[in-house]
Amino acid sequence: MASLDPPQKSSDSTEATTLLERLAQILSQPLPLKTEQPSRSGTTDDRTPPISVKLTGHNYGLWAQVVEMHLAGKEKLGYINGTLPAPPTTNENYAKWFAEDSTVKAWLIGSMDSALIGNFIRFPCARDVWKAVVVAYFDGKDKTQVYNLRRKVTRLKQSGRPLEEYFNNLQFFWQEIDFRRPNPMECPKDIEKHNSLVQEERVYNFLDGLDDRLDSIRAEVLRMEPFPSIEEAFARIRQEDVRQNYHLEKVENNTPVAMVVKENEAHLIPARSGQTKPRPPPGGCTHCGGIKHTRETCFKLHGYPDWWKDPKKKKQQGNDAGKATIASGSEVSLVPLVNREKASSIEGYPHEGDYWVWF
Repeated sequence: MASLDPPQKSSDSTEATTLLERLAQILSQPLPLKTEQPSRSGTTDDRTPPISVKLTGHNYGLWAQVVEMHLAGKEKLGYINGTLPAPPTTNENYAKWFAEDSTVKAWLIGSMDSALIGNFIRFPCARDVWKAVVVAYFDGKDKTQVYNLRRKVTRLKQSGRPLEEYFNNLQFFWQEIDFRRPNPMECPKDIEKHNSLVQEERVYNFLDGLDDRLDSIRAEVLRMEPFPSIEEAFARIRQEDVRQNYHLEKVENNTPVAMVVKENEAHLIPARSGQTKPRPPPGGCTHCGGIKHTRETCFKLHGYPDWWKDPKKKKQQGNDAGKATIASGSEVSLVPLVNREKASSIEGYPHEGDYWVWF
């Protein structure tokens, strides 16, 4: 067995050498690049949410802006503006272009009201659908439409509405005007100057429609240097509007009527029947401790009237002769009377010839 060991060792060494050579050969070869097969829809994401705004025929301006933003975010805007025209049908890229164009067309059709789909579904490509919608609903060259928008801006007033609602309505009309009358300047300086003039004009319109209670802050905005943009003017006016609303609410809560209501509510205590009854007035009689009368009207201190001993006569005499009207200036009060003899016998009574009364 000793004579067989060397050949076994030689065989193992040869095998190891062969494995090392094969491993080195594999590592020396360049790794194959993984080629991604283009999907049927290219970069189109099938999970793309639909366009949220539906074309109804009366909201083309808003719909068009949303569609353009949606397509630009997916790098598909060229399929409606003409920058990605269809290649020849014999071109190898035509199938890919047709698939992506069909996806864009489906987005456009899906963002229309169901009553309008039949008017545009037969057009062969997305650009044809887009152009047909523009012809049908875009009235940018209609001077009457622009005139109506400008008229609405100049006549719009806050009229007691919330400031945010008034400003949002103005913003909507201004955006529609910008969409129909874009900046005609080409030089960067001219564009900047034109935008500055437009902003100043809109600040004037905004301030003119404010309620009169904001007169002071309106004058303050007009004196600002440099002259504010429409967003800066709105922010400054809003601060004052919030302050005034806070103080108005505080004053309303502190009016005499509100204070009386709160005081009356504070004196209400639960009754056994589940309803509420008024609390007794604060204080009471300091002589006998009663809580339903005061020291000035205490019978134990000043004497009982004749009708007190006969409960049946109490109500009758109270209605007939048990009340007297005492007028002092603008105050009138009803107080019970006692007879002259009883009144004169009360210790400390200064006027024996008068009927004694309790005040």
